[in-house]
Amino acid sequence: MSTDSLAELRRRIDEADLALLEALAARRRAVLAIADVKRRHGIAVIQPDRFLALVNDRIATGLSLGLSPAFVQTLFERIHEQAIADQLGVVCSEERASK
Repeated sequence: MSTDSLAELRRRIDEADLALLEALAARRRAVLAIADVKRRHGIAVIQPDRFLALVNDRIATGLSLGLSPAFVQTLFERIHEQAIADQLGVVCSEERASK
């Protein structure tokens, strides 16, 4: 393998990483919007049935893309942990502001 092809492969990884980060940022914006809706309507932040359905769907999609089910599950568990933290931040900041 030439260093040129290695550099090209690394460039492709860098592009994929940027796209991944942009997708995560877009997802976070949606999470924060959902948190606001949940706050206004008194809906619990944690929705276990929704998360289970989401993870099962993402595992199936990941499998179809050649990804390990364990990897996809771990990835989405971590993403979900952050989503909960972000949503709780919205709900708790509103509660502090109303006191």
